[in-house]
Amino acid sequence: MNRMRTHTRSTTDAFDSLSVRYTQGLRSSRMNNRRERPLPGRSTIYGGILYCTHTNRYALVQGRETGKWSFPKGHVNRYETPFECVIREVREETGIDSLPMPREGIPLGVGYYYSFIVPDEILLIPEDTREVQTAGWFSLEEMRDMRLNIDVSTFVRSKCQMW
Repeated sequence: MNRMRTHTRSTTDAFDSLSVRYTQGLRSSRMNNRRERPLPGRSTIYGGILYCTHTNRYALVQGRETGKWSFPKGHVNRYETPFECVIREVREETGIDSLPMPREGIPLGVGYYYSFIVPDEILLIPEDTREVQTAGWFSLEEMRDMRLNIDVSTFVRSKCQMW
């Protein structure tokens, strides 16, 4: 248990570093009159964007209630840090219990997501079947024809504009 806490604390430090860089970017965007984005620690939703470099696909979960596909995400529990929320939500919604260090923080809608790069697709087995119907890996092209939540739709549009 202590070993896990030590790992969590060092990873939380990495998130704090991402938060500082993000906050600096937010200050400069305010000067440009851009729309403000949620900050880590002030967002209502935290999630993980898992990207497989081998297949160029992203992990998505399908909500049982809406049928929409989203990145694994959720709300912070009492006494939980945003990082702990992301790790818990990814585990509950995909079954993945070990993630690499995050690459970057990405504000989307009212949420704040951390991107994780994995070399190979990991079998996705949702633990929380009350909220999640199923999970899978999908390319940006496949996502264009799927029923996506607003955050994933925004993410896909931003990625497709880069092409």
